[in-house]
Amino acid sequence: MGATSPGISDGSAAAGLKSSMPGYTETPPEMGLYGNTNAINSQAADAQTACSGPGPKSPKCAALKQSQVVVPSGYIKIDSPVLKGKAATDNPVAFVGDIQKQYSACTVTDATITAPAEYVEKSCSVNFNYWANAAVCTRTRSVMPEGAIECDAGQVIATANVSKGGPDQMYVQVLCPAGRTDGKMTFQFYAAGGKGACAGWQSADVDMVNPPPSYSYMGSVSPHWGGGCRGVNVYQYGMGCPDGLSYCNKVVRFEWPGNGVWEANMTFNKPKKLTAYDNIDGCSTFENNIPSSAQRPDGQVSLSADQMLGMGAMMENKSYCFRSASNCIEGPETRLIKSIPVYRSCWKWSNQYECGDRLPTSTCEPSTLAGCTPSGNSSCTAKNAAGNCLSQSQPYMCETKAATVSPAVTCADSTTFCEGGSCYDQSYTPNTGFGKSVAILEATRQASKDFSANGGNPIIFVGKQFKCDKPIAGLIDCCDLDSKLDPVNPLPADIASFACSSEEKDLAIRKVEGKCHAMGEYCSSKTVLGCLRKSVNHCCFGSKLVRIIHEQGRPQIGRGWGADKSPDCSGLSIEEIQRMDFAAMDFSEFIKDIKATMPNLPAAQSGAAAKSKNCYYGAGKC
Repeated sequence: MGATSPGISDGSAAAGLKSSMPGYTETPPEMGLYGNTNAINSQAADAQTACSGPGPKSPKCAALKQSQVVVPSGYIKIDSPVLKGKAATDNPVAFVGDIQKQYSACTVTDATITAPAEYVEKSCSVNFNYWANAAVCTRTRSVMPEGAIECDAGQVIATANVSKGGPDQMYVQVLCPAGRTDGKMTFQFYAAGGKGACAGWQSADVDMVNPPPSYSYMGSVSPHWGGGCRGVNVYQYGMGCPDGLSYCNKVVRFEWPGNGVWEANMTFNKPKKLTAYDNIDGCSTFENNIPSSAQRPDGQVSLSADQMLGMGAMMENKSYCFRSASNCIEGPETRLIKSIPVYRSCWKWSNQYECGDRLPTSTCEPSTLAGCTPSGNSSCTAKNAAGNCLSQSQPYMCETKAATVSPAVTCADSTTFCEGGSCYDQSYTPNTGFGKSVAILEATRQASKDFSANGGNPIIFVGKQFKCDKPIAGLIDCCDLDSKLDPVNPLPADIASFACSSEEKDLAIRKVEGKCHAMGEYCSSKTVLGCLRKSVNHCCFGSKLVRIIHEQGRPQIGRGWGADKSPDCSGLSIEEIQRMDFAAMDFSEFIKDIKATMPNLPAAQSGAAAKSKNCYYGAGKC
């Protein structure tokens, strides 16, 4: 091979090469397709429309039509080279040597297939009927930002009144600190007599986090007292709104120098922090009928019915919907929510849905396809006037009889191990405490990660409080979301469309994973007519094992869970851990999970053999 041109190797000739290359451009149109599914789908649809019918005869159209030809994929027979790996399990002697040389109780023979597996070809159909009209509705985003509180900026949340006597009065108001991050609240104060005041309301921002060491001056008011305008100084003192308490306290002092002092002792509820969430509501009738594997974020279309039929994903006789259009009609915009600016690229979408029903005449049923695997591509056998598939046929290969293989190694029920002319008794007493030992070791491992030191006092296994609502009058029960999830593989997408907060959806996942301890119900919203909403608090931990330690360890040391409305989800101190008797704890719930995850070798081998006929030649159905 000749030497590389210096101009090419060092890049100095790049400009010349670009100019001499026909049709070269720095920004080819294909760049606009990268990561843009909508653009790809749109271009493909345009190309399909342009090439429909008998013409045109361009090479592009010929390639497009050729790509749409369905080529049936074959299945692999039992003697295929792909399955030769099965020989390793059927005859391990060929790979690891003669086991007789090590274990005196075993004999080795040649493994043979005495009878091959038997299969039968089946086909079934899924029949679908589209609703006459497409559905159109809107979905709206609602947001509660992090740090928001239940009151609105400028709203009066506490008042106090002090009387000097007769018509002479003093007033104090505290305003909602919504949107503030400096830990301060605005106090308004005023004083007046029978003839009013010489100055109006005054205000001052008061630090509610760091209390002053003594009375701190806020300002002065000028009431009309005793026949004239008087100067009255106003001071504040008190703890403010300390962490860990649900209330605030301040003493406001009015002082008329040389004439008297009057105080208002103000204790009021600390503004409650609201649970942050970002939720999208609307069109739930249609969104809930979109198969989970077809769902896409708002602003995108879902997979179509034709695509889902081709994937064999519509296996129940019920209604299905598919999002055929989703356009943003409000956004992008920054909105002020509870005095906090919140930006979202879209606040409302107009969506269109194509819906229909899988018909009872369909013959593809999970119960009749047990042990079967697709053996080729599905095909549409009937379409409506719009070109939508009404009936999809799918071929299957179903094993009717498993292969019979003679064993390669046969061992007697012996515990004797022999090597080098010496034999040893390998019998042992089963360790019934192994599972509990594993649980305690795992608890130790998790404790090393879930560790914090507060003021020099180490704390481990700290929990977090989660709350869910159980509205009255038949509204959605957000405390029951976990029942909508797969207990083996809970996915957030399965509950994404429910009108519950992000905290409640997160709680549902944690409940299914066994990480949460539930408290009792309490009324969280009351009116004169009674309770409007009930809520349930939960203490959720880092794992199921930690939850078990809390539930069984707390009673041992006389520690409860607090009140239903304000549970104690705090961690455990080293002293508390040392007082717990781990040997008396029942870890069977945790041990069961360990056993459930142990691999099943025969099932894995059987599954690999069954799937191999679809994996071969890239059929894409592994």
